[in-house]
This record gives sequence, C-alpha cells and structure tokens, in this order.
Amino acid sequence: RVGVKMPLRLRLRRSVSSDRGLVGCSMTASASSTTTVSSATATVDQPATGLRRGISLSGISRMLSSSASNSSLSATSKTASNTTTLEDCFSAAVRQNDTSAVLSLLYRQTQKRSLLGSSRHRKINVNCQLGYGMTALHQAAFNGNVPMMQVLLDHGALVDLRDARGLRPLHVASYQGHGEAVHLLLNKGSQPDLPACGGLSPLHLACQAGHYEIVKTLLCSNSDPMLRTEDGRTAFDVACEFGRFSIAQLLLSLKSVSCLLHKDLEDEQRGQAQSCLHLAAKNGHVDVLRLLLGQQGANPNRMTEHGTCLHLAAIHGQLEAVKFLLEVSEINFFPILVRCCLPA
Repeated sequence: RVGVKMPLRLRLRRSVSSDRGLVGCSMTASASSTTTVSSATATVDQPATGLRRGISLSGISRMLSSSASNSSLSATSKTASNTTTLEDCFSAAVRQNDTSAVLSLLYRQTQKRSLLGSSRHRKINVNCQLGYGMTALHQAAFNGNVPMMQVLLDHGALVDLRDARGLRPLHVASYQGHGEAVHLLLNKGSQPDLPACGGLSPLHLACQAGHYEIVKTLLCSNSDPMLRTEDGRTAFDVACEFGRFSIAQLLLSLKSVSCLLHKDLEDEQRGQAQSCLHLAAKNGHVDVLRLLLGQQGANPNRMTEHGTCLHLAAIHGQLEAVKFLLEVSEINFFPILVRCCLPA
C-alpha cells in the first residue's frame, strides 16, 4: 500500500525474484528466436507451399515493392513492441543501405563469439527470411547495393535462396535493372535459368522491364531464351507483349528465337496460345508489329481461339495497330468475316 514501508528483507527477496523472472524471460526469447532461425535455414531453396501457381507479369513490380515495404513494416512493429531480434536489426540496416552498420553487427558477433564461446552466443543468420520470405541478399539486390551484397556473400549468404514466390536475388536484380548486381550474382554461381513460381526466369523479367544490357548479360551467361512460363510465353513473347523493340531485335538475331515466327512445329505443343504477333497487336505496339512482319515466316492470319492479330487489335481498341494491319497485303479478310458472322 501507499505510504507503508516494506521491511528490508522482503524488499531484497522481491528484487531477487523479479530478476530471476527477467532472466527466465530473456532465455525463453533467445530460445524461440533460435528456433525461428533454424526453421528458416531448413527451408532453403524451397518456395512456400499453399501459394498460387503463377505470378502475373504485370503485377511483378507491385509485388516486389510491397515485399520490401511489408518487410520494413514488420520490423518497425517489432521494434515498437520491444521484441526486436538480431535479424530484425540486421535486415533494417540492409534495407537502409547502411553497410557500416551491417559490418559492425557482424564484427560484434564475431568478437562476442570469440570471447564467450559459440555455445553461449547466437550467430546472426544472414539467410534469415522475413517478409514474403525475402532475405537480406534479396533486399540488397532490390536496392542494387553491390558492396552490401559482397559483404553478405562473404559471410555465407546463399546466392540462390528463394523467397515465398520462388524469386531469387537474380530475379530481383534483373527486374530492377541493376547490372553490377547481376554480374556479381552470376560470378558467385547463381543459376540463370532457375524459374520462379509460374515459370518466370530472370530473362523473362529483364525483357518485361526493358533492360537491354541485362538481357545481353543473361544471354552471354547461357540463359535459355526458349524457356516458357506456365502459360507458354518465352522471353521473346514477353518483349513483344510489352513493346521492347530493341530487345525483340536482339532476340531475333538468335536462330532459335527466329523459328518462333513459324507456325508449323510449335502450334501442337502450345495448343492455341497467342503468338508474339498477337501479343504485340493486342497491346498496340506498331513498331514491334512492323519488325515481326518484316521477318520471313511471320503469319498475320494465324488463327487462335481469340482470332487473328487483327481481331485482337480491334477488340482492345488499338486503332494505330488496326490501321497498320489493314495496310498489310497478306491480311486475309475472309476468315475474319466468317468468324464474325458464324454463331458461336
């Protein structure tokens, strides 16, 4: 009660018991954090289960930015609740591009382990996966911070660890257009053709984002331009879909890619999937259409379940593409009229 003095012996006993309680809490927190790290290490190179099979190409940028921001928010909420772990501090330093803070944390852990012994002090797990399964190396690749990536790799960061959507640091760096980061990851042994969920390769993402030099780097590292996503699209299809003219030109110089313009061999395997001509017409990329129709073997009259490329350009309101296709002498109007007049 207020105003009543407690005897000295009782005060000492209560302080000792409270200190024991604090020690017990800290040991429990340390044990739980160690369990989290071991489970994160056990899930190396395996995407999380229960996710949808594919990732939308158009939503990849929003997904990457939301991954970084949500990871930051989770660390902030943990700080507010006074339960911040070593990995939270470490990840926050990586997100803020604070290389000196990262080095300080790693050096401090090394010094403490040498003084206290590895059995009494837990090492920072550089491969700890936080928001969306992103590691510190994912975040450094997202920022294009090559010195930070070098530090992480030197301290045991796994170069091909996947996040919850199957994306590796090479995927992230390729989409963001960080050429030096891509070079570093490839030199450290990152595999250029390992796909993410949905079959997306780093080459697909570089073509979508329009990073010409990244595409050249990946091709020089033996990345396969004929790899297809789960919906059947190659990197060349993606370049045509998003209107990346110079990248489409580069890929057309490869013999394997130029064969995609022929309708004979691939149609049975692809079913009635849209060709690169259909994708370019659907999105109104006239310069890409002109490039494709100037190649031997291009067929503007190829029919799919959605019609020809002229169908798609008209359906999606691409006026300039429709005008251009109407000027092409090879366009056959008869199947268009028949398809439009016959009942479904």
